[in-house]
Amino acid sequence: GRGGRGIFPPGGGPPATAAAPQQNAHQQQRKANAKAASGEEVEVGIECLSDELLHKIVCHLDPVSALSMKSTNKHFREIIGDSRVWRNAMENYVGEECTAHLSHSYPDVSMDELAKQVVTLKGLKWTHKKVGGKVAPSRCNFSSCAVGSKIVIFGGDHCQQALNDTHVLDLTRHNPRWKKLEALRPRLPPQVALETAEMDGLLLAAAAEGGQGHGPNGQNGPHGHSGEAGEAAMDLPLPPGRFGHTIRALDGRYVVLFGGCGNSGLYNDTWLLDMEAPVLAWRRGEVEGDRP
Repeated sequence: GRGGRGIFPPGGGPPATAAAPQQNAHQQQRKANAKAASGEEVEVGIECLSDELLHKIVCHLDPVSALSMKSTNKHFREIIGDSRVWRNAMENYVGEECTAHLSHSYPDVSMDELAKQVVTLKGLKWTHKKVGGKVAPSRCNFSSCAVGSKIVIFGGDHCQQALNDTHVLDLTRHNPRWKKLEALRPRLPPQVALETAEMDGLLLAAAAEGGQGHGPNGQNGPHGHSGEAGEAAMDLPLPPGRFGHTIRALDGRYVVLFGGCGNSGLYNDTWLLDMEAPVLAWRRGEVEGDRP
């Protein structure tokens, strides 16, 4: 039988418009069975699957894949036309919380149209937001990132003077304003063109060109910043000083540092920092094959 109830979200089965294509699928299946019975070689495609099974499969797609499959043929177009498919596709793409927020904020927009706008960024535009406070002095080559709802700016270059101050803008405040974080412990070494990464709410700023632009500072390396008032620096066994490198968080546990430029020229080495290790320390990664 067609049993298979339970595989659909609450509220019913596949779209009613799929009845005719379902009959075609059954006809194809009967033809395939007849060929198999006569000993002929049979090629079985996804079109032979029942609508229930196809519906279950497409609910695991992201919006881009759903759009691609929808353009394949009329049968798939009718299967994917179900709004529940698009809701699942959105959840696969941006998560359940974001999908629920979007559907609640735009109740008059269909889920497939929301998915298209999210994927293509259609309709997005820049707006000017007035905030209080200021980031002084003015600077360039600073590093910034978003930690939750807070925008963090660290360091930078002001008239060839390396800066090591930290400014935070909390966008959840009714009247957001830039605030300068004062150090409760010794400040981070001056840095220019540094890289930052976020992991479990911790802002990491790592190795860059130091003081007055006179080359890498041997004191530079990963430093922790909680995003609250004050700073806390961590001194670790460090890779060679460098700037123009990249640093990223991996698996919510590791920090990976690659490349950059220092006193010895260009680097193409890889360093790994395990944030869950009993003793925090950089170790050089041994990577097989040719390096970039």
